[in-house]
Amino acid sequence: MKKYSTFLILLLCLINMGIIPKAYGQATLPYSQDFSAGNDFTLNNGTQTNKWFHGAVTGNPGNSLFISNDNGVTNAYTVNSSSVVQAYRDFTIPAGSTIATFSFDWKAAGESTWDYLRVWLVPATFNPTAGTQIGAGAGRTQIGQFNLQTTWQTYMSPTLNISAYAGSTMRLVFEWRNDGILGAQPPVAIDNINLFIPTCLVPSNMAVGTVTANSATLSWTAPSPVPANGYEYYLSTTNSAPTAGTSGTPVTGTSVNLGATLTPNTTYYWWVRAVCSSTDSSIWMPGPNFTTTQIPATIPYFQNFDTSNDLGFTSGTQANKWYYGSATGNPANSIYISNDNGVTNGYNVNSSSVVHAYRDIAVPTGTTLAYLLFDWKGFGESTFDYLRVWMVPSSFMPTAGTQITAGAGRIQIGGNFNQQTTWQNYLNTAVNLSSFAGGTMRLVFEWRNDGIIGTQPAIAVDNIHLLIPSCFVPTAMGVTYSNLLLRQQ
Repeated sequence: MKKYSTFLILLLCLINMGIIPKAYGQATLPYSQDFSAGNDFTLNNGTQTNKWFHGAVTGNPGNSLFISNDNGVTNAYTVNSSSVVQAYRDFTIPAGSTIATFSFDWKAAGESTWDYLRVWLVPATFNPTAGTQIGAGAGRTQIGQFNLQTTWQTYMSPTLNISAYAGSTMRLVFEWRNDGILGAQPPVAIDNINLFIPTCLVPSNMAVGTVTANSATLSWTAPSPVPANGYEYYLSTTNSAPTAGTSGTPVTGTSVNLGATLTPNTTYYWWVRAVCSSTDSSIWMPGPNFTTTQIPATIPYFQNFDTSNDLGFTSGTQANKWYYGSATGNPANSIYISNDNGVTNGYNVNSSSVVHAYRDIAVPTGTTLAYLLFDWKGFGESTFDYLRVWMVPSSFMPTAGTQITAGAGRIQIGGNFNQQTTWQNYLNTAVNLSSFAGGTMRLVFEWRNDGIIGTQPAIAVDNIHLLIPSCFVPTAMGVTYSNLLLRQQ
């Protein structure tokens, strides 16, 4: 009896750690799991160093499934020990099913193409093996690969193809893999998994048309069948998605002109949903965010960021973004790169980023030379992580993730700014504005890092000053020496 009890205790421990997977029955649709009341995923950890665990160490909010190297105490992994582990759940897919809506929340830093989460659909007859990655084939479909984000993200596929599993059982697999060489904390965590067959199909191809300082046009493509009651859209200056109970603005067609209702130099987020009946609507689908154009500043232009920021940002989905705040400044606020929503002036050195801060400035007719001054600091990495400053036509909009190159009216000011952890002052007394005279010039501060290594802090900029002097400083100053014969009297 004592030996039997010891065996049961050992067996339960091995199941709890995922060395021996605990199997669950098949789930039915609709399915929702926020892990607050427990876990119904099978954890297939084997003897790997980095394992799946369920708990309250991290969540969005509350509990989640996460990778841990210390039995679930922390959401951390041993970067020099290779591991492949899976968490999976079986689902009964009704006969005749074609598409499903699938979503989950996730976060993971990891390492570029080496440490990441992959999500798979496989037949229930396929059993994942700890230590071995799943490969495509034999009914196995990869949904995506996820890493390089240290804050919670939401993945959504509104039209996931499940037709191959209709009338049978489908296995949903979350697979973590790390290569055992380098990596950045934390490893993956997942939360809020939803899978259901929609009765009202979503619109698609959301797009933003012409954007001005106070207006924009939004459009989308109708699903088939077209919703009987049209659509609703929801517009906000914060990236907080509406819920099923949120009321939107009704519209019958597949586009809307927002008219002169918007604020200049402001980023807007929007969502649209189909309305099939008074009781049946699709989920909200996000459109691409957009920023209204700026009303050009005049010269002289001065911005010390003490009370506000009038520069626009093109941060997109980059890991390292521009923020305005008080994390650093000379002496108070500034604009700076941050990887934690502006809390600190730090950057994720393992995630490549290219982001821009810009200001439109009207240049008077006849202007030739001007002075440009700004304060800056940032270390980065030699010729890989740095700030560049550009003057470009206002018709040129920088794109997050893409570096600006010279040409077509684009002019770089100075060189690469980095390798300084204390505030520096840049002064250029011969900025040539002649090509922008009588028009609008866009002044751009561009941060770039390559995603391999680097040194904190990232760049910060303060006290920007552009002026046309009424009296120019002398240039090419020097001393000319001549031979003098000195004679002692």
